[in-house]
Formats: sequence, C-alpha cells, structure tokens
Amino acid sequence: MRTVLISALLVLGLVSPLLAQEKPAAPPDPAPASCRPFVSSEEAVATIAAYLERMKYPPVRDPQSEYPVLTATVKMPHATHSLRMVIDQSRKLVYVFLNRYLAVPKDHPNRSQVLQALMEQNWKLNLGGYQWDPEDGEVRFFYTFSTENGVGFEVFEAVVKTLLETGDRLWPELSNLARR
Repeated sequence: MRTVLISALLVLGLVSPLLAQEKPAAPPDPAPASCRPFVSSEEAVATIAAYLERMKYPPVRDPQSEYPVLTATVKMPHATHSLRMVIDQSRKLVYVFLNRYLAVPKDHPNRSQVLQALMEQNWKLNLGGYQWDPEDGEVRFFYTFSTENGVGFEVFEAVVKTLLETGDRLWPELSNLARR
C-alpha cells in the first residue's frame, strides 16, 4: 500500500523522487584539523606561524610579550610593513595589525587632518580599521578575528592579504598627510 501511495504522489508531482527513496542523511563531515578550536595558546601560535610560513612571511616570535606575538616583515609595492599578530587564547582572539603604520604625535601640526582622514577611511573600509594611540602617536591598521571555532588557512590568508593590500594602497596618501 505504501509503495502505491508514494508512486501515486510521484505521478502527481507532490513528492520529490529523492524523498521517495528514503535514504538516511549522511553525517556532516568533521571540520578539518585547522578549523577546530585551539586547545592551547601554543597550538594557536604554531598554527598561525605555519600559515605565515605557507604565505612566505616567515614570522619571528617576541619572547618578551605578555601574550604570544608573531611579527613578519612584508615588502609591498609602497612600503615595507611590520605585520604583527597578538594571540590572546584566553579571549580566543587574534589581533592582526600593521605596526607603526604612521606616527601622529599629539603635537603634530596636521594631527586633526590626519585623524579625520583615518576616520573617513574607517567609514569606507569593509575589513580593517585604524587606531591611534594618543600617548605616543602610533597609528595601526588592524583587524581582530576569533579563534573560537578554529581558523582555516583560506580565511586567514584572505584576511592577512586584504589587510596588507589595503594598508599599502592607502599608505602613500596617508603618510604624505602625516609628513606635512
């Protein structure tokens, strides 16, 4: 009887042939190891260092820092940037930034113009943003991402490349403004 009912419904187009086959759903594929949550800070550092190596940006670890910090020097068309990554495993975050991107101390003659230009860029950007430290005048171009569910290489690479390319593309205009 059941077969007749399913056949009739198929003829009428009320049941998809796939539903009529009644196959059990396959379990979802487990996440690749690189996308699993990091168990420890050292695991996060090792994974991110391996990703930087894979991108041909050999990292150096800062042994003096409170949190693990990796730094890579990256030559781009407009400047050589110091790419830094602070890994805060307790909060499950990685803070990525172009270190010492600009210097705009409190007494800088164009401070207001530079900060306004940075805020205008922040408004336009989809990924990344500018931060200014009023204590020493350092400007960073940064992005923060979560490691709560792990970090896959493709996403990591896209974030790092976008941060570097955007920061380098905007650097000539912003650095000229900061040098006045």
